[in-house]
Amino acid sequence: MEPADSLVPFALLVGGLLYLFCGLPLWLQKVPPNRVFGFRTQATLDNPALWYRVNRVLGQDMVLAGIGISLAAGLGLRQGSLDLVQLRWLFGTYLLATLAMILRSAVLVTKASRPSA
Repeated sequence: MEPADSLVPFALLVGGLLYLFCGLPLWLQKVPPNRVFGFRTQATLDNPALWYRVNRVLGQDMVLAGIGISLAAGLGLRQGSLDLVQLRWLFGTYLLATLAMILRSAVLVTKASRPSA
């Protein structure tokens, strides 16, 4: 395997591990409301209960995505050379997982921020 062939799977492996390790404290509700780390909107910063609820879900999503992405990237590294289609699938999966996490958290905030009738 050429060094360039392993660069993308290695970068995705690192990204997956970062999701895993950054998501765990959010899932365990160990991160208080702050402007640096977590799903930060005015609604979550103003409401600690909402902060913990949204970031618990985000953390769970991050951990699960991190495990899946890390396993897929690790298998890609172990396989050796990946063709362009495999690299696209691997990178696409990473992007879709990221977008899904953001969207799910945004929906939770939107639903919780609506005034109850």
